[in-house]
Amino acid sequence: MPEDSMYGWLGEKTKELEVPLGYGYPAMLAMAATRIVVHPANVRPTLYVCLIGPVHWGKTQAMERAKSAFEWSNPEVIQERMPYSDRGLAKLFKSTAKQAIAGPKAWATAETRLLLCDELRSLMGKINVPNSVLSPVLCSLWNSDKAGGADKKSDDEIFARLNILGGLAAQNPEQFTAQFGQETSAGLYDRFVYGLAPKLKYKVPEIMPTPRCPVPVSVPKYCYELADAWRDEVEEGRERLGEIALRIAVITSGINHEGTVSPECMRTALNFMEWQEAIRLWFKPSIAEQDKESRCTEAIIDAFKHCKDTEG
Repeated sequence: MPEDSMYGWLGEKTKELEVPLGYGYPAMLAMAATRIVVHPANVRPTLYVCLIGPVHWGKTQAMERAKSAFEWSNPEVIQERMPYSDRGLAKLFKSTAKQAIAGPKAWATAETRLLLCDELRSLMGKINVPNSVLSPVLCSLWNSDKAGGADKKSDDEIFARLNILGGLAAQNPEQFTAQFGQETSAGLYDRFVYGLAPKLKYKVPEIMPTPRCPVPVSVPKYCYELADAWRDEVEEGRERLGEIALRIAVITSGINHEGTVSPECMRTALNFMEWQEAIRLWFKPSIAEQDKESRCTEAIIDAFKHCKDTEG
């Protein structure tokens, strides 16, 4: 990951983790997003982050070290158990004990929470179960504080500003595609930020936990103009990336204690999105039905695309 994709304090703190930046910075973005309480009306700074790499590659170390970079006054904010369904997700993200004690005045504001998945493939497995509604619920929570459903037996509502950080064991694009199945291609895949890095060379870091919290941030008109101009540089494919860039600009500006997103901060977020764009050229979701013939056809088509991209 290019260093000009990192901004301010968050970028400097990432270097303390002694992990590859391509894992450390996306993980730190998720942790920083989880600390935001107040945010602009038109930008929702929550993130879904997936670190991609083979087993024993350093994904878990990056996530653990990013978590240890901050002090957490309410440990319930981070949930490390796995939801088996949309109903399980609702149960996991009930109000924390601290929120319940705060009383009705606090209940009107959704808590910012983080689903920390050491093995993101478990979540993908539940999403790809036939007739599962977990994927659309997660898509809804990327845009809104509320999601859920009801039947004759129960009424399950989720009220949270959800962030996700997980590691996905994949040695190559084909293994990634096998796990990011067809159910994710309808919107969940392009809501994620991806981390990609070389294998971790283990070092014992000196990480100083900090209680640092973001300040409220305003987003000037020029940020939207920069995002629109960047989207217009190519014909298609950057719509969601531009939106995520605005989210990252708010997160990194806030954690840097800047009350207004600067042009430099916004450009840095767009640099990060160009790196994301490069990752997405190779790591894509499945668009085929889950039978052997369709998967084989899809793999052949992807192979030709990779060859074309390499030659270009």
